[in-house]
Parts: sequence; structure tokens; C-alpha cells
Amino acid sequence: MMPLAYAAAPLDSRGRTKAELHGCRLVIALGIFIVLAASARAQTPVFIKDNASSKEAGPSGIKSVARLKEGTITRETPCVAKIDDVISVEVGNLAGWLEKLKTDKVINSEATGEALVWEQLPNLNLFIGEHMMKTLHPTEYNKDDPGWYPPDSEQSKTAPGRSWLEFSLKRDSANKTSREVWDPVLRTPGISPKMELAVGIYDANRNIAHVMALPLPMGAYTPSSQLEFQLRLIALNDVWTGVGLGLLLLAVGGFLYLLVRSGIVRDTSCAVREDGLPPLSLGRCQMAFWFFLVIGAFYFIWIITGRGDTDTINSTVLTVIGISAGTGLGSVIASKKEADTAEAKNEAAKAAYPSKIKDAKRALRAAEKDRKKLGPKDTDEITAKDAEIKEKKAEVADLKAKLKDWRRDNRGQLLLDLLSEDEGSGRVIAFHRFQIVAWTLVLGVVFFSEVKTKLAMPEFNSTLLTLMGISSGTYLGFKISAK
Repeated sequence: MMPLAYAAAPLDSRGRTKAELHGCRLVIALGIFIVLAASARAQTPVFIKDNASSKEAGPSGIKSVARLKEGTITRETPCVAKIDDVISVEVGNLAGWLEKLKTDKVINSEATGEALVWEQLPNLNLFIGEHMMKTLHPTEYNKDDPGWYPPDSEQSKTAPGRSWLEFSLKRDSANKTSREVWDPVLRTPGISPKMELAVGIYDANRNIAHVMALPLPMGAYTPSSQLEFQLRLIALNDVWTGVGLGLLLLAVGGFLYLLVRSGIVRDTSCAVREDGLPPLSLGRCQMAFWFFLVIGAFYFIWIITGRGDTDTINSTVLTVIGISAGTGLGSVIASKKEADTAEAKNEAAKAAYPSKIKDAKRALRAAEKDRKKLGPKDTDEITAKDAEIKEKKAEVADLKAKLKDWRRDNRGQLLLDLLSEDEGSGRVIAFHRFQIVAWTLVLGVVFFSEVKTKLAMPEFNSTLLTLMGISSGTYLGFKISAK
């Protein structure tokens, strides 16, 4: 398979060939297509909500939502809760609503329907947004003092008293059903999105969820702030969340710094370029790509699930890491066989701008040191040395400007390092390199999309993993046979 040569192709105003530009544009277009394709996902099917029975059952509905402060019985509103918190939902005429569902009759007294409430308590579910939390049933049911009744006698007749249902927002990472119930809710965009809460009973035969009306039409007795519910998906003020995020950002920032300043993922067997750095190694870059993708996905799942899921590493992750590590190791072994000579490396290093800048700065410091040794009577020497210092400063500034221009004119150099290889007469874009870059991007975006939508590490089938292995093997085969 012949690579796509561009060494002898005409150059543009920045010194790039048309093949280089077309190759970069093709990869960028491919990346955009992959992202758009992966972002399109099926909508979660929902059931039919019916709150007619609640409206017909007199003053039935949710009056307020509160978070129970940890270790106390204090109810906090507006309600901003996270996983493992306990929320308290105030409902009006719960017995009347349940009676309406059961017998189609309306009652306005909690006392007459107390037995019915306790009977139906295990069937009540919490609804968050459009999602029925079928693993979340009331953990507590209590009633407040009837002294809350409005002072007006007419209003008192339609105010059956306050009942509180408490729900523990538990997500059991070891329970498949619990994960399936919570995952669509946790995928809601935002750090603390506002969501609608409801309490209801699901009728599986008709796929209808009978829910209590929200809000209860009680006018001034139901301030809007008491009905607000926010689910804090990421607790930024949590110590361990901050520590984990800080370490992750430190690792990414440190890698990016070393990427442009050192040979952490570069082919050190090759001579350096004009910026003083050797070209990137495709094998090492692929290894770094999967390393950061996996560690980022692990941390994302960990914080979203309330630090509950720590057993997310599966066989797919281990296989992907193994393939990328094998590709990186094979690339290093193959590179040693085609390494440039020490003489070629030394010549390239001396010709690089950083080396020239370093030598010019050394000469400048020596001239400034000699200038300080001169006395006031050495006027001729002082004049000559000042001129030399001025010349050296101009040389350093000129070299820095040239290095800056070179980096500006070679912004696509990182991508070209991954797609091209040295064929003696010049760098060429090779299809086997393009293939492994394309497949890495495809699988990377699919991996990210699966983690975001399912809050779990993806399970690639054996065929897909074999395809990834073939792509890496093809790259190593061409690399080894090139010399």
C-alpha cells in the first residue's frame, strides 16, 4: 500500500502542501461528523401522566418539597438535594386522592382514609421529572398538628391537614434496577438542574401514572419557593469532589505542558525539528488518549453517582488499555530500528531555534559580564561592548520572533506528526496512520457517548475490539517493514 506523498507538492503561503491541508481538513471533518452522530440518541420513552383524579379529589396535591437537614428534623426550602439525602414531600388530602383512585369517590378527611393510606403506602412512588423512581417508596409517613388549618372557617372546611411523605434518595450501585432508574435522571444537563417532583401510583396495565396535582391551588398558602426542587448532580463544595477534580486538572495540565515542552509522547529516536522537539509518536499519543479518556470517565461516573460506583472498570476498558499499550510499546521498538544517527540528531539540535536562542543568551550574558569589568577610563572598550550587547539582544529577539513565526505557521504540525512519516525524500501522509487515527477517534467518541448516556463504561463486543487490534497491528506492521 503506497502512502500519499506530498514532499514535492506545491506549497501555500505558509509553506504547507495541498496534501497537508486536505489531510488536516479531512480529519477535522471526520471528527465533527463523529461528534454529531454520537450526540444523537433516542429519547427515553415515558408513560402517560394523569393528574385528573387529583384535581377531582378536592384540595389534593403537593404543597411543598423540603430537604431534611442531616441529623435533624429541620426541613429546608427551597429543596436542593443530592443522592443519599432525605426529602420530605408535603401532600394535601392524600387519603381523598387514594379513595378517588380506588372507588371514584371523593373524601376530604384524612381521618376517614387513614387505613387506606397505610395500605397504599408501598405502592406510592416518587416521580422526578418524567421519570418514575420505582425503587423510591415512602420511608416515613406522618401528619402535622391540625392547628395549621387556615383561620378562616370556610377555608378550614377544605383544608384536610398536612401529611408528609419522606423519601430517601438512595441509589444502590450494586442493584441493576436502582441504576436503571437513576441513570436517566442523572443524565439531566446541568450541575443542579431544577426538576418537577410528583407522587403517584403507576398502573402497568394501562401504562398510566396517576400523580398528585402540582401545585395545590391554595393561593398564598403555597409560595413558589416551597415547590422548587433541585437535584445537585455534582457537589462542587464537597471536599473529595474538589480533591479529585483538582488532581485530574493537574494531571491534564501537566501533560499538556510536557506535550509542548518535552518528549513525553514524542519519538525521541528522531532528530528534532526547528522548534527543538522531535515529532509526535502515534503509538504513544494513542496510549495517552485512552489513558486520559478512561481516567476522566471513571471520575465522571464516580462524582455523578454520589461517589457510589467504583467498580466501573470492565473487560472492555482493560482490553482497550492493553491494545493501546501494546501499540505504544511496539512503536518504540520499531522506532529504535529506524533511529536517526547521533550526528544527524546533533546537527538538527544545533540548527533548532531553542538551541540558537540558548547560545545567543549565553553570549549575551558573557558580554554583559565583560562590560561590568570595564572601568570608567576604558571608553573605547565600553562603546564596543555596548554595541556587542545591543547586537546580542537584537539577535535573541530575532530568534524568538522566528520561533514564534515558525510555530504559528506550523499550527497543524501536531496532527501532521500523527498522519505522516519520513520516507527519505520528505514527510508523507500514510493511509495506515490515517486509519488508526480515524478508528481511535471513532471509538473514543463512542466511548464518551456511552459513558455520558449510560453512566457506565461501555461494553465493546469482541468484533469491535478485534477491529481495533487489526488497525493497531496494521500500523505496527507498516512501521516495522518500512526499514
